Amino acid sequence: MLRSLYKRRAVVVWVEDELTKEYLRALWQKDPRIGFAVAGGRESVSALTTGARSGPDQRTNVFGVRDKDFGETNFPDWTNPHAYVFTIPRYEVENYLLDWDALANCAAEGLTRRASEIERRVKKRATALTWWVVCKRSLSDLRIELTRSFPPDPTQDEITDHTSALDYILETKDWHRHVCGLPRANLAENSIASNLSKYHNEIKQTINAGDWPQTFPGKPLFREARSYIRGSKGSLAPGEADIDLAEAVAEWQVSNDRRPSDLVALRECLLKRTGLAARS
Repeated sequence: MLRSLYKRRAVVVWVEDELTKEYLRALWQKDPRIGFAVAGGRESVSALTTGARSGPDQRTNVFGVRDKDFGETNFPDWTNPHAYVFTIPRYEVENYLLDWDALANCAAEGLTRRASEIERRVKKRATALTWWVVCKRSLSDLRIELTRSFPPDPTQDEITDHTSALDYILETKDWHRHVCGLPRANLAENSIASNLSKYHNEIKQTINAGDWPQTFPGKPLFREARSYIRGSKGSLAPGEADIDLAEAVAEWQVSNDRRPSDLVALRECLLKRTGLAARS
């Protein structure tokens, strides 16, 4: 099935989930040259994209798009010919759906929701989730610190006996010494408590500055908006309802020339990298 997709589409993009797939398809006006595959997670996007490009067939038309989460975007490097996994500038794809005018236009029949009302409602939810975000941020940093330089799986030729297996685990990329040598203060209770307070202040500043729609985890905020503008009625399951609204937001953004500029740039970059011309 994948081999067929790789052959049928000039560009194939691995994404994290179905919502991302359907939102980008609608935003890019169902460009028949671009196909999508769902990886099921951020790390899987990288692994599957790398596997397709480095495998026997060397599928150079295969790319990956993943959320930034608490990491960094590689947006400045998108035009680099060696880049093939693109990390978006916002926390996750749902953050592009926090478009108050678009959401107001997509309200269910019989519900009048002004853009300012939706924004106020969602901001209230973001404020209530501040400590939840603080905890996620702290765990993310600890996970990165603990797994930094963790080695990838070895090749078949690298491991031939007990000694080579042990040496690989203990010596490759020096990860074992790194973890064992971490200052215990980084993992001590008082250090974690201090970081939680620091992150809480940073996130409060983000909310006060108005940057939260781009940098705050977008999924719970988008779902708060969906519930507010469409209610709990309907036959769609929550995930399907999210996708349905995401497609509606994309269609409004296209019709009103309000497509997120970085996602427009992403499409143009993908087409250019495969020798295709972008079209409106």
